[in-house]
Amino acid sequence: MLIEPHIWDDTHPSRASTLGKFTLVNNKEQSGDTPPISIESEPTPSSTHDSFTLPPIPENAPYTIRTSPGRGLGIFTTRPIPAGTRLIAEPPLLSVPHGRYRVADLEARYAALTPSQQALYASLGSSHTQRAKHWGVGVYKHIPRWDLERVREIQAIRCAGVKSVGSIFVTNCMGMGADGEGAGVFPTAARCNHSCVPNACFAWNERLGAETVHAVRDLEMGEEVLVSYCYVLHARDLRRWELRGYGFECECEVCEGDSWDVGSKVARSLARRARVSELDEWVGKRVKMFGLGFEGPEEVPGKNGEVGSVDGSDEGLLTLAPSREVLSQIFLMAIEMVSLLRDEGLVCPLLAGGYMTIALLCVALGDLNFAIDAAQKGLDTFLIIYGDDHYRAIETAARVRELKVKAGVGNTDD
Repeated sequence: MLIEPHIWDDTHPSRASTLGKFTLVNNKEQSGDTPPISIESEPTPSSTHDSFTLPPIPENAPYTIRTSPGRGLGIFTTRPIPAGTRLIAEPPLLSVPHGRYRVADLEARYAALTPSQQALYASLGSSHTQRAKHWGVGVYKHIPRWDLERVREIQAIRCAGVKSVGSIFVTNCMGMGADGEGAGVFPTAARCNHSCVPNACFAWNERLGAETVHAVRDLEMGEEVLVSYCYVLHARDLRRWELRGYGFECECEVCEGDSWDVGSKVARSLARRARVSELDEWVGKRVKMFGLGFEGPEEVPGKNGEVGSVDGSDEGLLTLAPSREVLSQIFLMAIEMVSLLRDEGLVCPLLAGGYMTIALLCVALGDLNFAIDAAQKGLDTFLIIYGDDHYRAIETAARVRELKVKAGVGNTDD
């Protein structure tokens, strides 16, 4: 199967995707019998893009698609945008229901598209000129054989030197499906470029059957919409390594600079994100250890099946009722985590989850008013990043109502 040559935009692979699903190994061989689909060289995009196949922009949409200096095409606002505004809601152009796909699966789905849909798919960026030696192999030695063949195939199309159906997919795909296992290409959302301090968030909305992009802070008219392609808590060097999969090195405000200068923005960001990562693990482990929940602690046995009291360390027996001192310590750590995320400018699911953790700790400490306040902040954050029709926002709204009823300040219909 060959793709007819189109006008391409390869200046920068404008993508936000689930890079972790597409782990790469150091292997230059192409799996299977079919070589990557080659195409002709692409011209540099013009400022108007009249010759490019672009997705249709809905009437009264708050954005346009145009050149982003040094990044290819990007999404830009056409008017001031308040935080929480849904900028994009888009069904997939091409999708697979699971992460264990092969290139042949993608090519079969591409063949089923109409000519105009194929042209739109082909207009997306592709990172296909990577060097295999940049990707390690040692950590993949325990991958099952079937998965190893798959990741080798993905590696091959990234390093093949030609643009193909597969290389476009792995450069542009986003997670989708109720369980997050599927992946799809969304031509408009794919034009969002990357920042490690994003001003927007993308997410799959199962109720809509669409990928959504929401502004997570107020945006000025003409501001570029930027999302994060990688996990925001990773250190700068790891983020840069991950972003090689998209064919660029990030030069955003927390990446470009001297990390050894302790007073620099880069160094302060590294310190905050490292501390948040540490706190997230520490707090999460103890919440699970003590079985904390909004309905009270769950029965969590100790190492030998017993239930007892501990001081919050990783050793000893687990407890159904940790001491107030231990709960207060976990509470303060959760507060610190949320504060650091806010200082870092990261309005993301981790921030919303941090507020909800504070809320359940307040329930355990018997402070329902503070719990309601924290849960409301969690809900407000979920509404900003997901919208009110996303299951996380719906579930959290129900939790806030339950807390209000428990505190005697509301009812289930509020």
